[in-house]
Amino acid sequence: MSSSIEKVIHFWKAQNIKIVPKAIEEILYVSKTNALQLPGDFIELYRQANGMRELYPNYTDAEGFLIYPIEAIVSAREEFGEAAPLGKRKIFIFSDYLIKCWWYGYEAFDDGSYAIGIVESRDDFRPITNSLAEFLELYMVDSDRMYDCSDGEN
Repeated sequence: MSSSIEKVIHFWKAQNIKIVPKAIEEILYVSKTNALQLPGDFIELYRQANGMRELYPNYTDAEGFLIYPIEAIVSAREEFGEAAPLGKRKIFIFSDYLIKCWWYGYEAFDDGSYAIGIVESRDDFRPITNSLAEFLELYMVDSDRMYDCSDGEN
């Protein structure tokens, strides 16, 4: 995981995106205060680089992505309302594409595992990986999987 974080930091620096680390105590405080179920690899990412803090909330990287600072992670319930079907699941929004054309979130499971997926709407979560390292790699190479909002019929 550490090499993926180092790569994404280098990737952001190449785009003049400021890297701001976050103290572990602050990460744990925000996680507890905001009732986030934050996986360990996400904690490590935010410890080394607190998302795209300097760009949030209105700017993106060169491809239109924004990875939120930890303080901006919200549950699907907060993003879409309690009545949204996704609001009944433990999905946390941590990134968006083209200023909320769609989002990326992770669904936290009771066993501590998670799935990262595309959130196209308040009704739709499409898993693309169960690894933050793989998500970051897909993001950096601008993989087609980052844009696949289809239902898998292609």
